[in-house]
Amino acid sequence: MKKENGANLIFEKVYIETPVDTDCDGLKDLIAVWIARPETEEKVPAVMVANPYLMFCNEDWYDLHSVDEDIKAYPEQDLEEPDVVGAAGCSTFGEYIDKCVSKVTAASREVKGQAISAAIDELPEFECISGLYKHLNQSGYASVFCGGLGTRGSDGFTLSGSPEEIAAFRAVIDWLCGRAKGFSDRTSGLEVKADWCTGK
Repeated sequence: MKKENGANLIFEKVYIETPVDTDCDGLKDLIAVWIARPETEEKVPAVMVANPYLMFCNEDWYDLHSVDEDIKAYPEQDLEEPDVVGAAGCSTFGEYIDKCVSKVTAASREVKGQAISAAIDELPEFECISGLYKHLNQSGYASVFCGGLGTRGSDGFTLSGSPEEIAAFRAVIDWLCGRAKGFSDRTSGLEVKADWCTGK
């Protein structure tokens, strides 16, 4: 717990299980979610930010491209299509989507116990986040921030605007409403529930 701008806040980092397996490891992807919520015995509503740019982008890779040419991986990335799809035993990105993402049969993680919370000392700095959320915390709302698949701290690959990305963000809402699993970390199997949330 930390006092911030006159409000006692609890900070948490929870790993939400999504219904997709974009990294093809046989387990459903986990996405990292950071929470700042008022310390209170009453349930509170949540305001959620779902932003794939939340945990910063690598500005060193930014470059202008001609709209008349196909975009390739940057030389600095040393990354080509086979590097992404090859790990999944596919030869093209289309085959990867068809085989590993669209027809996912990945396993859910086993719940090995319960954790009261997944408290952390403070939230990291987020890109594109204003002081509005501190005001909302003071007004009795929880702030929920998630960068999504393939972002720092989360499993999988970023497939921007895809059904998989939408399903992953929806899993966070499902967790807030008690319909999805969240864990205190990646490996312990300790489940954390959003029993502090009204579901609104």
